[in-house]
Amino acid sequence: MVVGDGTWPAEEVARTSDPARLSAVRRAGLLDGSTTPALDRLAALAGRVVGARVGLVTIIGDDEQLHWAGQAGLPAPLDDARTTSFSRSLCRYVVVDDAALVLEDTRADPRVRDHLAVTELGVAAYAGVPVRAPDGEALGTLCVLDTEPRTWSPEDLQTLEDISVAVAAEIEARALLLERERDQAKLSTLADIGDALARATGHEQLASTVADQLVPRICDWCIVELEPFASSGRARRVVVAIGAADDTMRSAVVRLRELARAAPQWRSPTLDATRAKQSIYLPDTRLEDLFDGDVATMPEELAALVEQTGLRVISAVPLVADDVTIGAISFIRGDVARGFSEDELEIHAEVARQLALAVNVARLGEEVARRARAAQALDRIGDGVVLLDGDMGIALWNPGAARMLGLSADEVLGRHVDEVFPGLVPAMDTSIGGAGLIMQVRTPDGPRWLAVTGDRIGADSVFALRDITQERELERTRIDMVATVSHQLRTPVTSVLAAAITLQRDDIELGEDVRAGLLDMIVQQGRRLEELCDDVLLAYRLGNGAHTVASVPVELAPLLGELADSMAGRDAADGSIVLPSELADVRVVGDAHSLRQVFSNLIENAVKYSPEGSEVQLEVERLGDRVEVAVVDSGIGIPIDQHDAVFERFHRLDPDMARGVGGTGLGLFVVRELLGLMDGTVRVEPGDPGTRMVVTLPLDV
Repeated sequence: MVVGDGTWPAEEVARTSDPARLSAVRRAGLLDGSTTPALDRLAALAGRVVGARVGLVTIIGDDEQLHWAGQAGLPAPLDDARTTSFSRSLCRYVVVDDAALVLEDTRADPRVRDHLAVTELGVAAYAGVPVRAPDGEALGTLCVLDTEPRTWSPEDLQTLEDISVAVAAEIEARALLLERERDQAKLSTLADIGDALARATGHEQLASTVADQLVPRICDWCIVELEPFASSGRARRVVVAIGAADDTMRSAVVRLRELARAAPQWRSPTLDATRAKQSIYLPDTRLEDLFDGDVATMPEELAALVEQTGLRVISAVPLVADDVTIGAISFIRGDVARGFSEDELEIHAEVARQLALAVNVARLGEEVARRARAAQALDRIGDGVVLLDGDMGIALWNPGAARMLGLSADEVLGRHVDEVFPGLVPAMDTSIGGAGLIMQVRTPDGPRWLAVTGDRIGADSVFALRDITQERELERTRIDMVATVSHQLRTPVTSVLAAAITLQRDDIELGEDVRAGLLDMIVQQGRRLEELCDDVLLAYRLGNGAHTVASVPVELAPLLGELADSMAGRDAADGSIVLPSELADVRVVGDAHSLRQVFSNLIENAVKYSPEGSEVQLEVERLGDRVEVAVVDSGIGIPIDQHDAVFERFHRLDPDMARGVGGTGLGLFVVRELLGLMDGTVRVEPGDPGTRMVVTLPLDV
């Protein structure tokens, strides 16, 4: 434990500056000084239950400041400031030591009696416990303070530990919702950019469309520098677009670029990314990073503009089309603490890819306008190009169109467009002339969303098609995820809030049994929130290939027996689990914890969707070096057309909970992905009635 007058050794600062811990702190968005009523109530609850004058939920960031995300009982002006320096903080020791700190009389304790929290703030008694993120990182503390010495009982410390679980659950719920909101905003931006690019014409409009869409959702300001493919015998022309929050900032950026390009010593990240043909990320840019030589020789106006525009965090991404670099985009933020995350850097790359592709399509559109029948040039791109003659017959159908619509050129050339591509002719007035449109078409591989732009070449008409199905599906999935997770969070958050408000009321007397029941409710619902967060995080890791499992012999009988016993201990209305005798000597290769998750999910689903009190049976069959274990119920069943879809993330058979069955729609996705990591499979078979969920696993031979 660090002691003394508040001096904060460098090695202790290093502990609080651990990147994983700071990432968890920033994720919760608790360093901006905003009030968090739920955490204020939990801080008040802690102080009231143990009879302390002050209750605090504190968070330690990377600015050598202690932030209270929740407080009750602090005197002015500290209650409004919601922050103090490390040198006046006892909470920092809880985070550094990763352990509870209990001080009954600070003025008589030689370890801390000269500490500024004691001598300046008058803290005479202190008790604090860590508040942890789901991965165990100590984000801050839940603590109580008094201005007079006192004894802290073991029950007091246990109470703080219990309430800290509710604090951690509230912080994680807040972080999850903020993260989903940020993801939704970013994905919405990508979709907006894609739609806007589909409607843009000309290189200037393409560049300005992207610049306008990026601010402020992706960055504080940006520069798009585009060198479109030059026509034969003509010089390449640079197109520049600047995205800024207002005209004052835009004018400052324009002037900054002018002065920077005129200074020989200036190093432009945008130009560097263009020349190097690779992305450049500068998380904490200094003048020395932008200027070769002595920065004292930098023009005064240029240095002032660097400061004014906040040129601190720079992500410069090249625009590459057909392996030719045609420019770059620089994304800028002025606050180092808000440096771009890995996810945001991936979004930068995707924006650059979309713009480069749009420029490429525009270039090829110009080629089509000059040489509509130059099929060799059009074959080079992945987008579809369709040329119609004056009679609406298909004169050109490039490989991109063939891939998108599932019809080869041999099948469509010479046929009327209505026979092949219904809906294109009625949409011609919208798509021709550069306005563009988004339309859905049916193909042998299922429906696709296409961005369509067109132009006329005399009596002929040419159309460029871009497949945006993946972007649409990604946005829909993210929206479903936010809606589902938000709905599942609402019930436990409401329960915790109601219990906390009841405990806070001073107009009624609560018996100890009622108070204990309310605290139990807070803990139970906090654990429910923790389980929900664990489910979402596991699904995220599985979806991104970041999860690993063991590969060892596992006996199925005891594992499934434990699950059956746990079900038997619940309400009798839940029914029973029937295990076959054939399980006795079945040993598979896999991961015990993952197998427990798999069968727990399948059995829970079987019980949820079956009549009250009915049996869920397990059946076993050996097939060579593999074994099939079927979980069989007599429930409502799964429609045949849903047999594959139920394993997708956030897919629910009862999305509106009309049958009263809740859930996130992640369970069967987790089952499929975990089994895949263990060389296993899962499939749906219809029961009579009900459903058979059949799991195959490799036997330990």
